[in-house]
Amino acid sequence: MITLTVLASSSGANAVLATTSRTTVLLDCGMPAQKLYEALTAKGYDPAQIDAVIVTHEHQDHTAGLRAFVKQFNVPVLMSHATFAAIPWGFVPVTTGPVIGDLSVWLRPVSHDAVLPCGIVLRDRDGDRAAYFVDMGEIPAEMPTWLDGCRTLLIESNHDADMLAAGPHHPKVKERVAGPRGHLSNDQVAAFIEDGMPATVERLILGHLSKWANTPQLAAASAALAIRRRGLPTAATAAACVPPPAMPD
Repeated sequence: MITLTVLASSSGANAVLATTSRTTVLLDCGMPAQKLYEALTAKGYDPAQIDAVIVTHEHQDHTAGLRAFVKQFNVPVLMSHATFAAIPWGFVPVTTGPVIGDLSVWLRPVSHDAVLPCGIVLRDRDGDRAAYFVDMGEIPAEMPTWLDGCRTLLIESNHDADMLAAGPHHPKVKERVAGPRGHLSNDQVAAFIEDGMPATVERLILGHLSKWANTPQLAAASAALAIRRRGLPTAATAAACVPPPAMPD
């Protein structure tokens, strides 16, 4: 069974653990190294036991601690070739295959303002599947197929459209966030839940919430309503994740 444990998920920092009984993988490494160590140990994990890091794209909120973490623990890293070329740290090792321990890994392209941003789909040896999709301005048409059989899904629910429109940021920033290469809104995620998300998803985690254009309560309520409308099993839940208090947005 694959378990996803959120260490940080916001517009400022992203790091999620994917674990099985035999393998521990870090999905993104967007926290400063010391904060990452603290978050791991607080959850009962030894940083030295991380088997690999998988990076979705090169933005700082997904790679801030990568260099120091890899240098200290000599951890292999999996990312797209384009993302590797965009990160100016030549010593970062890259795994050569799609299997890490007992986890098979698929990187799936998404729409965001990075060179080749990807979502991550994982499958363990027992057939359990989990997925991690953040930093995407629209839902790919292939998403239901990619998620077929997934039991756990972490998907971004970055902003509430009304809060974004009323917020203090420059119109260009708002346009970028709401655009097809920006971030998913609560409404977009709700629409996907109602018309696209596989019914196999038992645990839905809402991540990458904006601190200034969303709240955990709004995101969770929007997803919960869509779950009820869809008539999904009661085991399906929505949990909005926010970063540790000390992390910046």
